[in-house]
Amino acid sequence: MLVLADMCDTFNYADDNTACCYDTSIQGVLKKLNKVVYKMLIWFSMFEMKVNNDKFQLIDTPGTERSLSVNVDEIIIQNQPVVKLLGLHVDSYLVLTLTWMKYAVRQEGN
Repeated sequence: MLVLADMCDTFNYADDNTACCYDTSIQGVLKKLNKVVYKMLIWFSMFEMKVNNDKFQLIDTPGTERSLSVNVDEIIIQNQPVVKLLGLHVDSYLVLTLTWMKYAVRQEGN
């Protein structure tokens, strides 16, 4: 993908793209994240890729109760306690929960 290493780490799998930004302050993180999202949207547009705004998600570090948001193409994305990534649910403590395992356990408990 494009070079964003000076701002954050990016992870790509097929058509899923994840940006992981960090800084010494939350304002620094949000500034980097907004720049990264803007650059990613330009890159997608250059290669005629369609962005699904409904799939944009934001998660914060553990133990914080702050409300964060990022502007994505005129849509405000609020942080969530759990996000879904490649079929996994990831919480702010980076604990992964396999979606299919939750359903399998529920079925056994009937």
